[in-house]
Amino acid sequence: MVLILIPNFTLVMIMKKEVFLTSDGSPSLRVEEIKETYHSRHGALTESTYVYIDKGLDYWINNIR
Repeated sequence: MVLILIPNFTLVMIMKKEVFLTSDGSPSLRVEEIKETYHSRHGALTESTYVYIDKGLDYWINNIR
């Protein structure tokens, strides 16, 4: 991790990000220093399908159109 001090006392943390394959084979990002991932470790594709298709599209079809 790199810490950078920018004028006006702004502290910026630069952490190494790495690409890894989730359990469904889709890629995602991980920051090992803080044990954080961008998508679920179980599947980026599975997570996106659930959020945007299964829930989002279903809500739109049943409530908005």
